[in-house]
Amino acid sequence: MRQRTKTVLEKDIENRFVKEAKKLGCITRKLNGMGYNSWPDRLILVPGGVTLFFEFKRPGEHLRPAQAELHLQADTIGHTWYTFDSWEIAIAIVRQHMRT
Repeated sequence: MRQRTKTVLEKDIENRFVKEAKKLGCITRKLNGMGYNSWPDRLILVPGGVTLFFEFKRPGEHLRPAQAELHLQADTIGHTWYTFDSWEIAIAIVRQHMRT
């Protein structure tokens, strides 16, 4: 009998991240409205005055071309945008920003 492996969904990664980020005192907001589908999934307000943008993907997925373009534009003007396929790595990055 073949054993099925559970598919990891983007929403599962994102939801777990939000739960853990709240424990650290972060404020998170979903950025999903008004037809701006190239925006990252989450705005993260980190204690200490740090603002981050996080995009979550299923393992193996990549940014769509419009997302990659917006990511480059945001980076060019000094904003910090990360893409993750793991909530654990996303939380580790938040913790790094809390130390600075």
